[in-house]
Amino acid sequence: MCEDVIEEVLEKSGRWGKFQLRYYACLGFVVIFSTFPMSYIFTARDIKYRCYIPECESYSNTQYNPKWLMDFIPYVEGSPSSCHRYATANGSCTVLPEKNMTIKCDTFVYQRRETTIVHDFNITCGENLWKLTIIGTINVVGELVCLGYSGFISDKYGRREMMVVSVLLSTLTGILRSFSLNYLMYAFMEFLDSAVGGGMYGAAFILAIEMVGSKERNAGNTIISCIYALGQAILGVTAWLSPTWRTMLRILYAPGIISLVFVWTIPESIRWLLSVNRVEKARNVILQIARTNKKQIPSEAIDKLVSIRKEQDKETKTESFLETVKSKVLLLRTIHCSFTWICCTFVYYGLTIHSVSISENIYLSFIFSVAVEIPGYVTYFYVNEKMGRRLMMFFTLILAGISCVAVGFIPEDYYWFKLSVFLIGKCCSTIAYTVLYVYTTEMFPTNSRHSTFSFCSMFGRFGSMTAPQVPLLARVSKMLPLIMFGMIACSSGAMALLFPETLHIKLPDTIEEAVNIGKNKFVRGRDENTEADTPLRRTDRSTEI
Repeated sequence: MCEDVIEEVLEKSGRWGKFQLRYYACLGFVVIFSTFPMSYIFTARDIKYRCYIPECESYSNTQYNPKWLMDFIPYVEGSPSSCHRYATANGSCTVLPEKNMTIKCDTFVYQRRETTIVHDFNITCGENLWKLTIIGTINVVGELVCLGYSGFISDKYGRREMMVVSVLLSTLTGILRSFSLNYLMYAFMEFLDSAVGGGMYGAAFILAIEMVGSKERNAGNTIISCIYALGQAILGVTAWLSPTWRTMLRILYAPGIISLVFVWTIPESIRWLLSVNRVEKARNVILQIARTNKKQIPSEAIDKLVSIRKEQDKETKTESFLETVKSKVLLLRTIHCSFTWICCTFVYYGLTIHSVSISENIYLSFIFSVAVEIPGYVTYFYVNEKMGRRLMMFFTLILAGISCVAVGFIPEDYYWFKLSVFLIGKCCSTIAYTVLYVYTTEMFPTNSRHSTFSFCSMFGRFGSMTAPQVPLLARVSKMLPLIMFGMIACSSGAMALLFPETLHIKLPDTIEEAVNIGKNKFVRGRDENTEADTPLRRTDRSTEI
């Protein structure tokens, strides 16, 4: 099989040499950059403010919560009301107002000096809160649009081109967003940013997975995931240190112009080049890897790969995404995978957004919630090889669901215990999300791998699209968002047992190989009849989808 020869060639060209380090460093930049569209968590977050009392204070020299304020503003749960104040008699500060009548104000004093779009676009009071929460949904709608076409472009024109163009367009729209003149312009640029740049992570991830052998896929996935967590931490630190949301966006997006050099420094995926019959370019990339790693590859091995690919091309050139889903097994697998994406993204992004409400220091809370992902990735790296993808998905999603529900019932007085359980849930949701990424790339054939990945991920955006609206449920009950996260995590965890096990299999090249994942005729990567190496591994679940 072609995949067997690719594995052999990659092994002989060097597994983790100088080339792979440079390659992953470039991809790491893109992965870090792909976290920056999540900046809406800070730019469009609700903040604390209260009415300005012109009779008693000067706007240039005031405090958010001075001692005298209780006589002029009603308090709610220990904090001054955001939009109402007591009506003063004759506009005098010396005469205390009657506390049986309140009026709505239109000028405010903010708790913190840093600015968000709440300040600049005057998005205040409860009736306007939807304008803040809808920004996260708008961002995800843009991703949904992008994922609708990015996979097909990637499979047709290449992963590298898709990735570089996405980063450059995102850079442009991100910087333009920092110059927004009003709320509508900001919202439109938020949508445009994710609509043109939402495919960059998927392209970088596919490149990282396809450029290494099956033995290195687990390590490659862990590296990319840890870099993603680092990118989120960089986002939190930048937001913390930036005086305004406009400055923050410019600091984050300006370095994206560096991606231009990746056209020359990052070669295209060998597997993709072979899948579109660009065998000479694939040969050059293989030789480049070996040369950079100071390895020698026998010409016979490359010639064998080229000849097999040419033979196989006659059978696989029509195996597009539409051909893939014509298979009943792969259609059901795609539907199941899409449902799991919806659940995982809803829980993962929902907990990330919810993290800013854990404590008063929203920046530290956010950084803690993304830092806990790194232990999750390390756990995935060491445990996944022993437990397998399917059981890993099952246990982590169930544990994430139990943790979410438990947090909702822990009293506020047990702050550190509550925080610890929350972080356990976030860690487990991170592991499940990581497994899902690599799982999706392993269950479908090469010619439609990115298309199927994008299709499932596109449905996953419905989960992340709903997640920003969950804080509105907290107005009904603070436990309601966490209970919802828990129920969805547990349901998708139980259904994960229906997936086929893909641990240690080689990436399937054809539809037939993808369909046969989990069938009885394959035993630990060897055919029962011929004992020859095959890309598949036996399981006892012949009905898996």
